[in-house]
Amino acid sequence: MIAQNDRERLTAVLEAMLRRPRLLPAQTLRHLEDHLDSTDDNVAAFLRVAASQLEEYELDILLAPAFTPSFEEQVEVATPLRAYRPAAGDIPAIVAELLERVATCPVVLPGNELADLTLHEVLVSRWVALLRLEHAPPTEVASSIEEVLPAELVAVALANVRRKGFTQGHQEWFARFVPFAVDRHAVDRESLDVLADFLASQPSLDQEELQDRLESLLKASVEAGTFAQKGRMYWSSDVAEHHQFRGQGVVDEQDVEKRMREIDVLETLRSDLRAFGDVLG
Repeated sequence: MIAQNDRERLTAVLEAMLRRPRLLPAQTLRHLEDHLDSTDDNVAAFLRVAASQLEEYELDILLAPAFTPSFEEQVEVATPLRAYRPAAGDIPAIVAELLERVATCPVVLPGNELADLTLHEVLVSRWVALLRLEHAPPTEVASSIEEVLPAELVAVALANVRRKGFTQGHQEWFARFVPFAVDRHAVDRESLDVLADFLASQPSLDQEELQDRLESLLKASVEAGTFAQKGRMYWSSDVAEHHQFRGQGVVDEQDVEKRMREIDVLETLRSDLRAFGDVLG
């Protein structure tokens, strides 16, 4: 009964998320308008029948951006996944239940007009698949993370370890490394995101390889930061003249600040990684 209640809580969270208004990117709207150019239908009317008029692959291509989970959505499902961690074989049943509960999804059109999009299995399946629910970390991994991080960062960390590229080995490494880092300094959301982003791209968890790859990433970040501090520069005089030298030499202070902060985080990660390697021997 407890497991059933936990599954229901997860499904209820997914249902609430699926009922929220979704924005259609400008490119999607242009494709829809081009598709309807020779008809009397408008976009709002077409969205109600698109599921029955378009092929599955057309739906998937056209509406994929609206059914790609944001990281905030990944964070939102992290907490109910602590109680109920579905297996891969459970996902089709979850999708089927969501389709029974939610027939349409509100879509925001230009002018903040809301239109109802009739949902299709291909859209809900895509969205659920990209949430990577079945890749929630094992209890021992989640507990290790939960014990050392403040409450507001636990869900962020648990969402990060469901990233594509994270194997269970990556999750276990992350759960050992984060407590080590927390003992050395304060850990914030940005540092967790940078760590997870770096780790997700690493096929090997060999300590020396990780350190070498992090050095390369840091070097590239420093070069990008130095370039940003010089302001916008055109590599070709012809291109510069074509753009009438707009922006030439202008420094984007926000971009520079962002890149300098990224360098700081990577340098801290490098220090932590070296020390972690010393502990591992």
